[in-house]
Amino acid sequence: MNEQITALSVIDSIDTNIVARTMDKIHAFQQVIQQAVKPGHDIGIIPGTDKPTLLKPGAEKIVMMMGLSSRYEIMDKVEDYDKGFFSYNVKCVLSRNDYDICEGVGNCNSRESKYVKADPYSIANTILKMAKKRAYVDAALSVASLSDIFTQDLEDMPDMHIRGSNATHQANQGKALKEQVITFGKHKGRTLGDLLQNEHGYCEWMANKANNERWTPVFQQLLEEEAAKIPADPETGEAEDAGDIPPAVLRMADKAGMTTEDFFQFVDEKYGKPWRELTGNEKSEVTKHLHELGQAGA
Repeated sequence: MNEQITALSVIDSIDTNIVARTMDKIHAFQQVIQQAVKPGHDIGIIPGTDKPTLLKPGAEKIVMMMGLSSRYEIMDKVEDYDKGFFSYNVKCVLSRNDYDICEGVGNCNSRESKYVKADPYSIANTILKMAKKRAYVDAALSVASLSDIFTQDLEDMPDMHIRGSNATHQANQGKALKEQVITFGKHKGRTLGDLLQNEHGYCEWMANKANNERWTPVFQQLLEEEAAKIPADPETGEAEDAGDIPPAVLRMADKAGMTTEDFFQFVDEKYGKPWRELTGNEKSEVTKHLHELGQAGA
């Protein structure tokens, strides 16, 4: 007759001496981690909270210290190109010597407040990467029993301000524009180049609506320099007119390996008319095609 397993029977079967030694090792490892991580880079210090926030660089350091490797599985996804909605549920599995040790989960979607102002077709890959990052951090917190000393990734706290980084106006002096670091708000500590690539909607908001005396002119210059990169016509030497093609679509074309001229030719050959005359469904078809090309070449 099989004996019924209960919580008490499980406890009775445990060697408490082994448990005590394991807990001591966990505590010692936690102390090593706390000494190894760097505030403002590996962890964020949020005023008014009792736990530091684990950032991706810190999670990567923990996983490396433990000799683990990671792999990802997309558990569920929504890619609605008609409505411009993208959502990904991702699982990150940490393993060692082909044995799975721990897993974490992460979700991200295009209706989160940080993405609502951005062109959803140009940030689908960014959303997937964010879901993967959240899953990675979740797994790192679990594998080392660190939830009692660190909290979730800062990206999940859009209104919080990181403290302890070297993001100052003085530190930005002499740096190239894209290497300058934001000194305030939820993106404090990130470079302008990073924001231009991954938070283009935020850049446009800062340039056109924020009315920030210090930073609005900087973001305006950033976007102007980006717009100036539209390639010149090889015959005339003049910049090609992108018409009313959204910059986000041109960025998708660039990621797909197309020049602006290639993009014009692709649209004309496929539909026999310029971009401005395409219907909404036709534009969605184009952006979907660009997205697929970009993913294939990533």
